[in-house]
Amino acid sequence: MLFLALGLYYYGYSLFGVEAYTFPQLIDWFAAQSEATKTALVGSIVTVIGFLIAFATATYN
Repeated sequence: MLFLALGLYYYGYSLFGVEAYTFPQLIDWFAAQSEATKTALVGSIVTVIGFLIAFATATYN
Protein backbone atom coordinates (compact mmCIF):
# COMPACT_ATOMS: atom_id res chain seq x y z
CA MET A 1 0.00 0.00 0.00
CA LEU A 2 2.86 2.35 0.77
CA PHE A 3 4.45 1.78 -2.63
CA LEU A 4 1.07 2.21 -4.32
CA ALA A 5 0.53 5.52 -2.53
CA LEU A 6 4.03 6.73 -3.40
CA GLY A 7 3.59 5.67 -7.03
CA LEU A 8 0.29 7.53 -7.29
CA TYR A 9 1.90 10.58 -5.70
CA TYR A 10 4.87 10.68 -8.07
CA TYR A 11 3.04 9.63 -11.26
CA GLY A 12 -0.29 11.33 -10.55
CA TYR A 13 0.22 14.02 -13.15
CA SER A 14 1.07 11.62 -15.96
CA LEU A 15 -1.72 9.20 -14.98
CA PHE A 16 -4.56 11.55 -14.06
CA GLY A 17 -3.48 15.01 -15.20
CA VAL A 18 -3.48 16.44 -11.67
CA GLU A 19 -0.52 17.46 -9.56
CA ALA A 20 -0.36 16.55 -5.86
CA TYR A 21 -0.01 19.28 -3.25
CA THR A 22 3.40 19.93 -1.79
CA PHE A 23 3.63 20.06 2.00
CA PRO A 24 3.42 23.90 2.19
CA GLN A 25 0.43 23.88 -0.19
CA LEU A 26 -1.25 21.25 1.98
CA ILE A 27 -0.73 23.40 5.09
CA ASP A 28 -2.19 26.42 3.27
CA TRP A 29 -5.19 24.36 2.15
CA PHE A 30 -5.77 23.11 5.69
CA ALA A 31 -5.56 26.65 7.10
CA ALA A 32 -8.17 27.84 4.59
CA GLN A 33 -10.75 25.24 5.70
CA SER A 34 -13.63 25.98 8.04
CA GLU A 35 -13.49 25.00 11.71
CA ALA A 36 -15.92 22.12 11.15
CA THR A 37 -13.74 20.68 8.38
CA LYS A 38 -10.59 21.03 10.49
CA THR A 39 -12.30 19.26 13.38
CA ALA A 40 -13.47 16.44 11.12
CA LEU A 41 -10.00 15.99 9.58
CA VAL A 42 -8.19 15.96 12.91
CA GLY A 43 -10.78 13.59 14.37
CA SER A 44 -10.35 11.24 11.42
CA ILE A 45 -6.57 11.26 11.75
CA VAL A 46 -6.79 10.52 15.48
CA THR A 47 -9.21 7.65 14.76
CA VAL A 48 -6.94 6.11 12.12
CA ILE A 49 -3.92 6.35 14.42
CA GLY A 50 -5.96 4.73 17.20
CA PHE A 51 -6.94 1.85 14.92
CA LEU A 52 -3.31 1.38 13.89
CA ILE A 53 -2.18 1.25 17.51
CA ALA A 54 -4.97 -1.19 18.39
CA PHE A 55 -4.09 -3.41 15.43
CA ALA A 56 -0.40 -3.38 16.30
CA THR A 57 -1.17 -4.24 19.93
CA ALA A 58 -3.53 -7.08 18.97
CA THR A 59 -1.03 -8.44 16.47
CA TYR A 60 1.75 -8.38 19.03
CA ASN A 61 -0.39 -10.22 21.58
